[in-house]
Amino acid sequence: MIDHPDARVALAAARAGAAALAPFLARPAPAERKDDGSPVTEADRAASRAALEALEAGAPGDARISEEAPPPEGWAGARRRWFVDPLDGTREYVAGIPEFVVMVGLVEDGRPAVGCVLDPTTGRAWLGVVGAGAWAVEPDGARRPLRAPRRAALAGAREAISRFHEPPDLPAWAAAAGVVDRRPCGSMGLKAARIAEGQVDFHLRPRGRCAYWDSAGPVALLLAAGGEAGDGRGRPLRYDDPSLAHEGLLICAGGLLAPIAASFAGWAASTEGGA
Repeated sequence: MIDHPDARVALAAARAGAAALAPFLARPAPAERKDDGSPVTEADRAASRAALEALEAGAPGDARISEEAPPPEGWAGARRRWFVDPLDGTREYVAGIPEFVVMVGLVEDGRPAVGCVLDPTTGRAWLGVVGAGAWAVEPDGARRPLRAPRRAALAGAREAISRFHEPPDLPAWAAAAGVVDRRPCGSMGLKAARIAEGQVDFHLRPRGRCAYWDSAGPVALLLAAGGEAGDGRGRPLRYDDPSLAHEGLLICAGGLLAPIAASFAGWAASTEGGA
């Protein structure tokens, strides 16, 4: 039983989204292209509707923003804002790679507060409440605590990399920084869950748009588990930009945020064409 009321709402919304995805799992829905070129399917839209309906029932006074729905008027002025990515890892979903999730995150007073990442193929969830803890939650409700390991140095770290979005300069930086293991992983939520589980140590997206629905749930989960997060330069994350996005994202085990940010900045400055 999850005791925190916002955690119960987040888990219920993620489960509602996953239930809406269930009919689409055996045969992935065909993808269309949004204006920004990213793929979207009817599965994304169905999960979005279901998750938003669950949030409306569980948190009726809060702002609710989904990747697949227009943001409500006045969202930026709301003290409590829920962000939903109903199918994070759409490219993996379309390709038949089971590395996609439903993500729900609560930002309170501009700070990530609650995050839920749920794997619709297994029903397993990762749930975190900043300041209270994080848990892996099985479909039957059984849970176990999560605590991300701490690292003192970047050398020897293990990196979760994007299968479809990796910047071309990142492998060279990783080699120079002494990163020993680079593992492809779909979905930002799965990357955060694997850091919280201690399977990998960090993920770096040094530049480019990272939407609030991409980060709110995973960042809250990871912070609750003792990890760290910042934008692509390691700066504190903000959730008040009209574009609904950060510039890049860095999520990592505790102790690595500053070393990774400094290492990449120094390497980029010394490399022709670096950011």
